[in-house]
Amino acid sequence: MKHPRLRLDHVLTEALEFIVRNAPMVLGLGVLLVGLPEFLFDYATLTAPYPPGDGNTVSSMVIEAFRATLFHGGVAYLFWQELDGRRVTWGELATPGLKVLVPLLATGVLMNLIIKTAFYALAIVGAAAGAPLLYLAGSILYPFVGLAVVIAVVERPGVFAALGRAFRIARGARLKLLALFALYFLFAFGADWLAEGVGLGTYYTSERPFGLVPALLTCAAASTLSDVYLAAIAAAAYFEIRRLREVAPPEDPAAVFD
Repeated sequence: MKHPRLRLDHVLTEALEFIVRNAPMVLGLGVLLVGLPEFLFDYATLTAPYPPGDGNTVSSMVIEAFRATLFHGGVAYLFWQELDGRRVTWGELATPGLKVLVPLLATGVLMNLIIKTAFYALAIVGAAAGAPLLYLAGSILYPFVGLAVVIAVVERPGVFAALGRAFRIARGARLKLLALFALYFLFAFGADWLAEGVGLGTYYTSERPFGLVPALLTCAAASTLSDVYLAAIAAAAYFEIRRLREVAPPEDPAAVFD
């Protein structure tokens, strides 16, 4: 079967144009589901009497997985409906129904925990081996499961079927999906490194000469923008791969629906 030749410039252009056309809704949704929770969680962590422990890290991963799933699912739905010529209302986004919401959350949380667990596991191995940047290798899992949330929204195949479908649909495009994810990763960690360097960090031990609130706002804004990018490029990549397969069908026509 001939695999799709995904073009990064097309995906990035489609994602950016989508964000610009739908800026009020996409950014508003990002603030509600990413930025505001990030602000509140960091505030609670930084104002606690003791430094965060392992339990804080685990709870942070789970909370982040839930809010990221809701946000990425909303962006995927917006992208999908726009392609069909429909405009989505806030009311429609806020009332997805349990038949849609439960499988979406299950798929997205599982997908996020798979990726985040790889980051932390490799970080531990890297620290023990004297190679702390080894955790970056956790990003290699994104091209295998990273489109699962979009698939859960558009195709609704079930939790494990969505993960399997994400694995199959990305064949032939994994390196390019990895490159797109690497851009997100570099922005997210670059923003964190820069904020720490100029005194706007949100680690418990960070120096904050400008005070707590500017640091919290900076972190929340960076998280929102990076998630907006990742959600939009995931949706754009999924629909671009589908378009490529339908325009240039494989030798076996039935494989279009694999």
